[in-house]
Amino acid sequence: MAFATTFLLAELYKINLSYSIAKYEIFYNKDIAEMNLESEYQHWKVAPSDAQLSYLQYPFLYPPASKTRLLHIDTTYHKIFTSLETPTDPFLIIKVNRDNIIQDTLSQLAKEEPYAYKKPLRIVFIGESGVDEGGPRKEFFQMVIKQMFKVDYGMFVLEKETNCWWFNIARGALNPNTPRGAQQDEYFSVGLVLGLAIYNSVILNVNFPLALYKKLLASCPHGSFSDRFDYKMNLKDVKNTFPTVGKNLQYLLDFEGDVESAFGQYFEVKFFYIVFLNRFYFP
Repeated sequence: MAFATTFLLAELYKINLSYSIAKYEIFYNKDIAEMNLESEYQHWKVAPSDAQLSYLQYPFLYPPASKTRLLHIDTTYHKIFTSLETPTDPFLIIKVNRDNIIQDTLSQLAKEEPYAYKKPLRIVFIGESGVDEGGPRKEFFQMVIKQMFKVDYGMFVLEKETNCWWFNIARGALNPNTPRGAQQDEYFSVGLVLGLAIYNSVILNVNFPLALYKKLLASCPHGSFSDRFDYKMNLKDVKNTFPTVGKNLQYLLDFEGDVESAFGQYFEVKFFYIVFLNRFYFP
């Protein structure tokens, strides 16, 4: 009976994604969130198929605090098993010079196999003594992210209306000699660093709009939870990401007269439309 109700909530959640009728918080379930998360996680991990159902298959039921706890449980699980599989090299050790932190970090990460990213992380600042018990690791991520999000680095711009970061859509035009593949690699590196920070329980002050997370969910592998729902971009995402542009586009949609004769061609709106639909990606 409980899972029958959960199936119904899943359908309602799917409808709400398309029409934004209710806030996400309305789907949080206090009783489920207060269950033993460790036991539920173990049950979910060993379940061979949907025949053994778990509430973790429906993450919209959990509030942020529970999801944070579940993420910690999951990363701990992976760190233990990855370290056991490589007992002679149980840690991912990154040695960096403070004056060359970006290049040192990216060059070392590029040499590692993907499975190594799941190991417990240790940071060593060259020429400095001390053991990484959490402090150097947090400082490391703060320094790297600060450099990557600098305006003169050119990868991101801060949208003043929302105080959120967005991709610098003019970067390709400003650097026409940089191959598109190389630019994607650079953004992939940013995503890798952010992923490592989350994986190692380091909180960073980096704000992205909801549209970015919808895009990530839409790119999840086939058969995953997110694959069941429609996370396509829509006008509401434009409004949340670029409020003024979204408001103007809505005005054009609501205008009952002849838009072309009344407003003419407005280059900026057309340019934004192309970029938003065709160039919005996160490797």
